[in-house]
Amino acid sequence: SESSINLLSNINLLINSSILGFAVGIFTIFFATALSLSYRQSNKLKSLISISTSGYAIPGSVISAGLLIGFDAIFGTSITIYGIFGLILCLGLRFMTPAYNYSSASLANISKSSENALSLIPSNPLKAFSSFYYPQMKSALFLGFMIVFIESVKEQPATLLLRPVGFDTLSTKIYNFTSEGEWEMAATPSLLLIFLSLAFVYLINKNVDLNTK
Repeated sequence: SESSINLLSNINLLINSSILGFAVGIFTIFFATALSLSYRQSNKLKSLISISTSGYAIPGSVISAGLLIGFDAIFGTSITIYGIFGLILCLGLRFMTPAYNYSSASLANISKSSENALSLIPSNPLKAFSSFYYPQMKSALFLGFMIVFIESVKEQPATLLLRPVGFDTLSTKIYNFTSEGEWEMAATPSLLLIFLSLAFVYLINKNVDLNTK
């Protein structure tokens, strides 16, 4: 029936949005952590890192257009041939700022003396991060991940421009329905997007409450 088809379609949109949010969240947190550690350790890279983490001030459509033009000029190809990875890169650049800020804030609470003591112990970088940095940063990284997730599933312009063919999310479907004046059809994906965002807002508040006790 038509209602069953609509239900399956909306579930598929919810799954696509969640996959995109998780992928962008993990990608962004990984590079935000690497950049914040580099910023803390190297004075030479500070200006470059500051520029690379300013994407939050730039509209998603501008970053998307920049990537389309840049890939064509440098590689002679369109970033869209990489499928969802091009979209993940764009959204990662767009929302690097909040992830970087959370990561940097957590690092600021780590004393330099502790880091200096760590440098005296022979250890590979991955082991040093997992045993020393991560336990002290995990709460902030979790918060950063959830913020990026929420922002990614809501993003419309960049997703519309760079999404793979046939890959619709809640936000793109809402845009399609509303642009055609089909307000009733847009209601269900809009509610699902609200509930998905509220679930992560609840987790954010819960995590903040646990850390303030």
